[in-house]
Amino acid sequence: MKLYLNTDLAQRYADAGLLEQERLRAKDIYRELAAAGQASPDWGVTGWLHCEEAAMQRAQIAEKAKEIRENADVFVLVGVGGSNQAARAMIEALDTTGPQILYAGNTLSAWELARTLQKLEGKSVYINVIAKNFETLEPGSHFRVLRRWMSERYTPEEMARRVVLTSTYGSRLEEIAKENGYLFLSFPERIGGRFGHGGGAGRL
Repeated sequence: MKLYLNTDLAQRYADAGLLEQERLRAKDIYRELAAAGQASPDWGVTGWLHCEEAAMQRAQIAEKAKEIRENADVFVLVGVGGSNQAARAMIEALDTTGPQILYAGNTLSAWELARTLQKLEGKSVYINVIAKNFETLEPGSHFRVLRRWMSERYTPEEMARRVVLTSTYGSRLEEIAKENGYLFLSFPERIGGRFGHGGGAGRL
């Protein structure tokens, strides 16, 4: 992976010698990160350096995204905090055409949840629940309500096509996915926080 740094604008405010000194320091830091092996303390958070890790499950994501674009009227993204905002940033940055996107799981307002359910009536609905450990109240409660709402309108087989769960391996969401045949997408294990949304957590 190559990184390019344009310092043209910075040169207006900083001494050229200082910029060159910092450029060389950054280059050394990058070399250390790129060479980090499993014994390195940085190993657990440097997955973003490797495209194959950032692009994990790419084929599954592309296939499911195509299905959603073709069949969904509404796509509900359930998540709170970074799980909600990072995925939302990816969606808005790409500015793609497709189904209406609703955001849930980021409030405890019963009125807001009821309003979301009203918008789903008579529509073809898919949902993606994004939660790193699924221990937060808001996405957990909204997923339970949405799953019950969908179970009253779709067969278990149809629901298995329409529910996507995105979390970490070993989480309760992975267990639910296995129990019900839902598609499970994982957070990249060595890409932390919002940066993981370039993978399965945000690309769908």
